[in-house]
Amino acid sequence: MLSSSAAGPICVSNIMLNCFGSLSCPSLPQTGHLPAVRILSCGIKRTLQIKSVFHQQSVADNLWITAQAQQRFLHPFRSATADKATKERVDRTLEQIGLSGMAQRQAGTLSYGDVALLEIGMALISEPKLLLLDEPTCGMSPAETERAVGKIRELAREHDIVIIEHDMSVVFEIADDITVMAQGAILASGGPREIAADERVREAYLGRPEDEDFVEELVHA
Repeated sequence: MLSSSAAGPICVSNIMLNCFGSLSCPSLPQTGHLPAVRILSCGIKRTLQIKSVFHQQSVADNLWITAQAQQRFLHPFRSATADKATKERVDRTLEQIGLSGMAQRQAGTLSYGDVALLEIGMALISEPKLLLLDEPTCGMSPAETERAVGKIRELAREHDIVIIEHDMSVVFEIADDITVMAQGAILASGGPREIAADERVREAYLGRPEDEDFVEELVHA
């Protein structure tokens, strides 16, 4: 979802959470607001623009804690290292997000880009049916953005992902389908080429010939 303001897409993503939760879990109410914990239990995970990890814990422990939180019962006397299934999930997720080499590093010492990847991993480790990413590259350097975009594209091969983003270069590089919002309403939907050629999108988001050339370069890159 592409929007010049975060309000519209965030509202849409909140609606999606409730609708998808109701469809995925028939036992849940079909209308009205659903508690976040019940929605998450239906296989939907979301990362927010403000990153939230356990800064004092290692990268691996952040993933481990998230994975263990999915279990309804934790054995108080069993060593964590004895849980081979969780260890395999942690190792697999570290590989997916490209942080295997930083597994034992304290999360609070990571760069902003690596923190964002860790948070995506914390959402990913529960094997969600749908992954919602709110401005995943916000605040990143160009190098971090390029790396994050590459990882998200890899993840999209195996997971359904919806991204809320303002950075057009990121949107055109990642998305297969784009929904453009303006003034709280859907302005256009389609593939990158269709969106780039849409006069309404150009007028609402671009407006200047040099910006139109920029989008053409992105689409044909």
